[in-house]
Amino acid sequence: MLKVPKLACAEGFSGHHIMNVLIANAAGYGNLGDDSIRDALVGTIEQLYPTIKIVCTHPPPEKGLVEEADLIVVGGGGLLYDSDFANVVYYMSYLEWAQEFKKPNIALGVGVQGIFTEKGREYYQKVLNKTDLVSTRDQESRDILINQVGISTPIHVCADLAFLLNPLVTNNYRREEDRPILGICVRDFHPEFSPRERYINSIREALKRIKDEFKLVFFIFSKDDHKLNMRLHSEFKNSNCFIYDYREGWTPQKFLPLIRQCDLMLCTRYHAFIFSILSEAPALPIIELGGKNRWLAYLINHTLYSCLMDSMTAEGLLKKLNEVWSDREIIKANFVKWKPELQRRAYRNVELLDSFITQSI
Repeated sequence: MLKVPKLACAEGFSGHHIMNVLIANAAGYGNLGDDSIRDALVGTIEQLYPTIKIVCTHPPPEKGLVEEADLIVVGGGGLLYDSDFANVVYYMSYLEWAQEFKKPNIALGVGVQGIFTEKGREYYQKVLNKTDLVSTRDQESRDILINQVGISTPIHVCADLAFLLNPLVTNNYRREEDRPILGICVRDFHPEFSPRERYINSIREALKRIKDEFKLVFFIFSKDDHKLNMRLHSEFKNSNCFIYDYREGWTPQKFLPLIRQCDLMLCTRYHAFIFSILSEAPALPIIELGGKNRWLAYLINHTLYSCLMDSMTAEGLLKKLNEVWSDREIIKANFVKWKPELQRRAYRNVELLDSFITQSI
């Protein structure tokens, strides 16, 4: 049985507890995936518990926020990696401070994106083994935390919180096109990433060969991808481009309906794949060995309709796009089947969180 620590909450004028929940994750930096996770989690909590006060934060860490909070949540998203040790310190600091103040602390819906150093493993082990609850967005992250990091705290496998995102209801219906729409959401990588040039050139060449068959629409989910996607967009006359920028009023809820208008999606970004499933838009995810797109494709029996980045060629990519297009009704049916199950698994995060909230309201 889950052991729930006692919460000490402030009292309002009515004498009822006013619970203060602190959520620390990577939202607020211009990445649509991270903002989707925040909005889905906050929206779900507020719907269930409208009187709760929620504070969302991101780097740098502030100890004072932990002192003021009744419950500290780190997550969700792929927050666990040590390629930059500052990332380890940032997120674990919130849990450490909560443990210091004897406040309930949770790692919720997190994903592992590479823990390779002994220093990183030791730090994660020290903090997460004292955490009240850990849930991961996939089985692979759980396996790494248990088998490679040495986490003994029970770990619950759920799904990415973005599966709980509710799209904005809109009356902007898609205009009739003479060609089907191909949505493109490709991630850029560091110049030293060895497959990068082949990956970019393969995409460019494949798009050149099908540009007359499809209306090309580029989606930029992160500012890190802006330069690459704008360059590709400029190379294809009459293509469209939508840039996620919260400073211009975009929200994940406004962006999701754009994906729903696509007849086919080509995506490297993990949350573009998630949005495709939510939108029931047939998708060809470009996957890395051991990457989160690969694990999601494997989970929903979509591996056949994916393309491995490390060995990608223009011919291979074009062949896969044609296969996805030919089998689009089969893929739609599979997405329809898996969507409620993935939403159920994502909601399991909230059910686990509920144990810490209901006893204090």
